[in-house]
Amino acid sequence: MEKILTVSLPIFALLFSGYGAGRLRLLNEPAVVGLNGTGRARSARGSSATRFCCRSSGARC
Repeated sequence: MEKILTVSLPIFALLFSGYGAGRLRLLNEPAVVGLNGTGRARSARGSSATRFCCRSSGARC
């Protein structure tokens, strides 16, 4: 059991720290695109991150 935890715990810690950084908006959109490896960033108006932020905050896009 200890060996399973020593392998899986760092993986989940990395996933949750990335999720937390995204939720707290510690990284801007170009940084997230670079980490995802999806190439060039799209315009801010058409990005899914901007649409998500507008929906979650209740602001008009």
